[in-house]
Amino acid sequence: MPVQGSCELHVSGEGDWVLEQGDVVIFRKELDHSMNPVKVSNASSQILPIDQAQHLEGTSMLCGSINFNHSGSGLLFNLLPKVVVIRKTDNQYWLPQLTDLIMHENITSSSLENPVLNRLCEVMIACTLRQFCQQSDTLADYLQFTPTRSCIKP
Repeated sequence: MPVQGSCELHVSGEGDWVLEQGDVVIFRKELDHSMNPVKVSNASSQILPIDQAQHLEGTSMLCGSINFNHSGSGLLFNLLPKVVVIRKTDNQYWLPQLTDLIMHENITSSSLENPVLNRLCEVMIACTLRQFCQQSDTLADYLQFTPTRSCIKP
């Protein structure tokens, strides 16, 4: 997720994307990929904690990994294409607020285990899946359900 600046993402055999600040990319599994800044800079690349990179010019990325505790989650995730890109500009109602909260937690928390950050990331994955389903008939067919009301009488 670019949290500052923009970059070009290339995934061999899958495509090329220009990612803007606030976009979200999910790889279904680990894939060889490369990223290059859109704006070329003479400065050398650095890997810094996110709170130390905010005052620097360039592109900052926030990256993480997903580990499923339930075997059914992996089955659901395997229905996705190898690369899912959700644009901030297409999701003004949930994505900017959620990425702001995730950034805030990353900057203010010094703990490696952060349950608030974990839950925010789970919400991001759920919202991303929902957004992808709205854009893809194939996955929506697999996940379609009809809410029902039931009443159990004593």
